[in-house]
Amino acid sequence: MYTLNTALLQLIAILILNGCIGHATVESKINKINTGMTKLQVLSLIGMPDQAKSANGSEDLIYLLSESAWDTQSPEPYVIHLVNGKVDRFGTQKEMVQFELANPNAGKIQKPDIFSEFTKLDEQRRKKLINDEEYFRRKTKLLDQL
Repeated sequence: MYTLNTALLQLIAILILNGCIGHATVESKINKINTGMTKLQVLSLIGMPDQAKSANGSEDLIYLLSESAWDTQSPEPYVIHLVNGKVDRFGTQKEMVQFELANPNAGKIQKPDIFSEFTKLDEQRRKKLINDEEYFRRKTKLLDQL
C-alpha cells in the first residue's frame, strides 16, 4: 500500500509539473518579439491582446502578464507599440512611459511641413520640371493634408 501511495503521489506531481512547464505562456513567447515584425506576426506568435489602443497612426497591443500562474496580484501590462503596422518598440508599460518621457516624438508619424512642400512644388513648376496639371494635382493633395 505504501508503494502504491508513493507511486500515485509521484504521478500526480509529474502531471502537475508537466502542466506548468509544458505549455508555452505569453510570457515565454514575448521573448521572441522583434522590432520590424508585422502585427499579423505578433498576433500569430502571442495571440490576441488583452487590450488594444490606436491613435495617430500607431497602435498599442497590451498583454497582461503575471509573475507566475499562482500570482494573485494585478498583472503587469506589457505593451507592443506598432507604427504603420510594424513593431516599433515593446516593453512593460512602465518602460514605455519612461521611454516616451525621454523621447516625446519617438514613434509618432510626422506630418510634412506643408509650407516647404508648397515652396518645392512651386519651384518645380517655375523650372518647368512639372506641368501646370501636375502642379495643381499635387497642390490639391497637399491642401487635403491640412
